[in-house]
Amino acid sequence: MRTPDREVRAVPWPTFASDADEPPRLRAALDAVTRGWEAYDVVFAAGVTDPAAPPEQLWRSNVALPIAVIEATSRRESVRYMTLGTVFELFPEFADANPYVDSKRRLWRCLQAVGTLTRDRRVVHVRLHTVYGGRPKPHMFLGQMITALCGATQFRMSSGHQLREYHHVQDVAGALLAILDSESSFGAEPLVLSAGEPVRLADLARAVFEACGRPDLLKVGAIAAAPSENERVRFPRSDAAVLPFYRDPLVGVAEYVRTECVRRSSHGKTV
Repeated sequence: MRTPDREVRAVPWPTFASDADEPPRLRAALDAVTRGWEAYDVVFAAGVTDPAAPPEQLWRSNVALPIAVIEATSRRESVRYMTLGTVFELFPEFADANPYVDSKRRLWRCLQAVGTLTRDRRVVHVRLHTVYGGRPKPHMFLGQMITALCGATQFRMSSGHQLREYHHVQDVAGALLAILDSESSFGAEPLVLSAGEPVRLADLARAVFEACGRPDLLKVGAIAAAPSENERVRFPRSDAAVLPFYRDPLVGVAEYVRTECVRRSSHGKTV
């Protein structure tokens, strides 16, 4: 993708996965992708998100590969790095119980160990809330709701007291570009991208099932909540220069799920 002031090249993380243990090969592969660029930013936006994935897979995609890429390119002082984490890194008990969140926490610790990057303001670790709008992931809350709605089966959930922020992928993409354009965003501490307006999961689920015309499928309180869930913490809103616009998740998520169900129905799919 090319815009008037930047060019973006998307490289799926498996492209370099086999080279992560071979620094010369990895460096050559990266040089081929960035040929002709004097300065560039590396955004680590891909990886494994399923906490049930094999631990080695989570480690290689979310920690080992980003660190290998950084080590292969960091001698060029014009290169900067953006890594994406999760706000749940800030909840120790939750992170201890969730291998995906723990992998993001371990990534930040590795970045801290490379002190020159943080000292020279060449790295920013952005902690995100839940992102929606792309292809739904079956293991996540929205993916599970879509599966239940498409299959006309009950959706059994906890009491839903948990607080969550849901951000549309296009809004997050715009915010990440704004962060890259702001040198003050880079530094020794992670940056939390937040709208400051969380919703309770039960309220979100009710809005979704109502919008899809199947409130009868929703069973709130049918299962126990996971331990150490966030039921109290509300993050302050990010600077408007970074996140100028925030979609109401009760409206945006419901429309996203409804559209996805219609799309699958039109393709003759039941999940």
